[in-house]
Amino acid sequence: MKLSLGILSVLVLWGLQQIQDCRGQALIGSSLPIMAIVGDDVILPCFLQPPRNAAALTFEWTRPDLQPRFVFVWRQNEIRDIKNPQFVNRAFLFQDELKHGNISLKLTNVKPKDSGVYRCFIPALEKETSIKLTVGSSSPVVVSVAEVDVWGPRVVLHCASGGWSPEPELWWLDSEGRLLSVERSVSVSDGVYEVSSRVTVKQSGTFNCTVTQSSTNLSEWSSVQVEDDVFRLKIFPLVLGLMIGLAVFAGVAVISWILFCITKQKYSQQESKCADKAGETSFQAHVLTYVFVFKKEDLQTQLSRLQQEFNLSEKVKNVKRKREISETRSPLIIDHLDHCGRSFSVKKVKPWDFKDWSVHIEVGNDKALIFKLESFLTIKMDRIVTIWAEGCCPPDADKRYNQEWKDQAPWNTGEIAFVSLYNEYNELMDRICEWMYFDPPI
Repeated sequence: MKLSLGILSVLVLWGLQQIQDCRGQALIGSSLPIMAIVGDDVILPCFLQPPRNAAALTFEWTRPDLQPRFVFVWRQNEIRDIKNPQFVNRAFLFQDELKHGNISLKLTNVKPKDSGVYRCFIPALEKETSIKLTVGSSSPVVVSVAEVDVWGPRVVLHCASGGWSPEPELWWLDSEGRLLSVERSVSVSDGVYEVSSRVTVKQSGTFNCTVTQSSTNLSEWSSVQVEDDVFRLKIFPLVLGLMIGLAVFAGVAVISWILFCITKQKYSQQESKCADKAGETSFQAHVLTYVFVFKKEDLQTQLSRLQQEFNLSEKVKNVKRKREISETRSPLIIDHLDHCGRSFSVKKVKPWDFKDWSVHIEVGNDKALIFKLESFLTIKMDRIVTIWAEGCCPPDADKRYNQEWKDQAPWNTGEIAFVSLYNEYNELMDRICEWMYFDPPI
């Protein structure tokens, strides 16, 4: 009995000591939000202070806005199942550091939907701390000419960019750096934002559209040049000439009619001729009206053609500017497009795994052809791989740097072709344009 009472006393004293230790424990996190870019690895800090072995404790990482809310659970020397599938194989502890009270959580390859407030909680100690994580992402800005109104005259420019997180800001600047007043539209899907805007300009110059994100300091921009020729199309002199000609003809007809009537008063016997003259004048006026309407339709056709050529020119300019940017930021670039529609080439400029990357080929108004790249691009730096349409690859070509596109015939010619390179997140990495002016071999 004495031995039992002694053991009980020891256990009571040990429990009181643990309670006293727990009262002095604290969880230390981060008072500042943590910023990251898509694809980064981040550490959400959480430490016991003073340091204590946390391996024998039960603690959990949660995000209250998720369902289920559990991100990671550790229960007395073992890892419990991670409850939310969003973090499977992406959430880890520093198990060697648990004995020092370090229960920080590491998230790998973060995505926009990982943004939120994370809670580190130890139930036995009733201690918790929260950390806010913001994951930023951006996408290239595309500026185009949406409308040309020569009767204004005015030009409507359109700017759009998707793949942003958190929500970005968009603004337009003119050639002198002045901010233009515009309205923007925003759409969001799965935490990723797309912004767009239109602006109407009535003078020539360079107009810049910038999309920026203040919380992550991410920024993208693009510009378009509106030439003076847009506001001086040849249609205006032509229309003005026709209007002046019509006015001169009407004036001559009126003067002739007045003189004829004066002559009629002197020569009453010529009244019938006066009526004939009036009929002839009316017929000539109808003929002139018909000619004017016909010419106007010709002018509208010419105007439509000029607008299409202007839009195509601006699209090509924008592609060339994006080409210069992509060569410095993309690990893979498009090197060449065969004018006969038989092959295209890509060049590796940085070490990378290109699995799930794709190349899109658009010729004229045809539906885009899509070629999926694989991890086979383990070639040396600055080497080129050529992808051939089926049956077009030379028989003596080096198989390491030449691949056949199965079930893909040579594509159309006679139109301008745009070749675009997208990464595994469907972000545009590179784009070129070429004229297809030869027929492919039969």
